[in-house]
Amino acid sequence: MSKLKAKQSARRKDWQHKVTTEIASCYDIVVTEKLNVISCSDNQL
Repeated sequence: MSKLKAKQSARRKDWQHKVTTEIASCYDIVVTEKLNVISCSDNQL
């Protein structure tokens, strides 16, 4: 089981690296925001 989890983790890290590299190469500026999704959805109810 630990080998399977290690493979999954490696795939996830590889995917994240590929996506972030693509974003960084396509855009000059990248902005992030810490968004509290739970409080946003509570206000909608």
